[in-house]
Amino acid sequence: MARYYLIISAILSAWCYQYVGIGILISLVPLGFIKWNKTTLFWWGLIYMAISHGFLLELSAHSNGLIASLLWIACSLYFASFYGIGGALLFQISKKIKQDAYLGLPIVFFMVEKIKSMGVYGNTNGNLGFSL
Repeated sequence: MARYYLIISAILSAWCYQYVGIGILISLVPLGFIKWNKTTLFWWGLIYMAISHGFLLELSAHSNGLIASLLWIACSLYFASFYGIGGALLFQISKKIKQDAYLGLPIVFFMVEKIKSMGVYGNTNGNLGFSL
C-alpha cells in the first residue's frame, strides 16, 4: 500500500505543480502515511521528475525517438538521484533523533532542490520548494 501512496503523491505533485499551484501542499500528504526507508524520496523523485520532464519526449519529432527517450530517462534518473541522496540523509537523521522522517521533509526538501538547481546541469523545472 505504501507504494501506491508514493505514486499517488508523485503524480499529484507533478499535476499540481503545472496546473493548481497551492495543491502541492495537499499532494505531499500521502507521504505521511508510509513507512520511510532510504529510497523513498528517490522513487518519489524519479516518478515526479519523469512526469516533469515529459516534454523531452516531444523532441522525437525533431530527432531520433530512441535518443529523445534516452535523454528523458537519463535526465529523470540524474535529478531523482538528488532526491535519493536527500532521502537517505533524512532517513539517517530521523533514526538518530528518533523522530518520523516526514517531520524533517520541509528542511531537506528545500536543500535538495537548491542543490539540484545549481551547477552546470542545474535545472529549476519542478522545484516545489521555490514554487510556493
